[in-house]
Amino acid sequence: MSEQNKTQMSWRLRTLLYTSLAVNLLVLGIGAGILAQGGPKPEPNNGAERGGTAYIRALDPEQRDALRKQLRNRFDGEQGIGGRQDRDRGQIYLDIVAAMKADPFDREALIEIFDDQTDHNAERIRRGQNELRDFILSMDDDARIAFADRLAADIEAKSQRRPIEPPRD
Repeated sequence: MSEQNKTQMSWRLRTLLYTSLAVNLLVLGIGAGILAQGGPKPEPNNGAERGGTAYIRALDPEQRDALRKQLRNRFDGEQGIGGRQDRDRGQIYLDIVAAMKADPFDREALIEIFDDQTDHNAERIRRGQNELRDFILSMDDDARIAFADRLAADIEAKSQRRPIEPPRD
């Protein structure tokens, strides 16, 4: 091989290596930037991460907004979204921590706090289900059927991703 070919090849190889290094550093910088900002952001799902996920996903965006507004109007300042129960929920966790650290430890106090938390959550679910039920009842036939179709499709898609296993004996 001539000296000119060696120089030309090593120049090409060096250019390729520097380009590869630059791309790797760029990817590493993007990853570090994402992590520095708290990691990847979840896709906005308009409350679907909360209870009633399949129902919430099956609503169209306008219906979701209308239901959210209805819930806020109904419960704001009382219970629910942004209301007293949301603030109380944080206090329940602090009460659990205090009960676990108590000296002497009071088993009954901890059990009572957990029971209160269960009651609190059951009441939130009941009220949310009642609002959703009333919202569905207020839909016209076409909207209700479209909602049912989207709900069925969502359930089908979920079952395709995670097959339902029969109960174990």
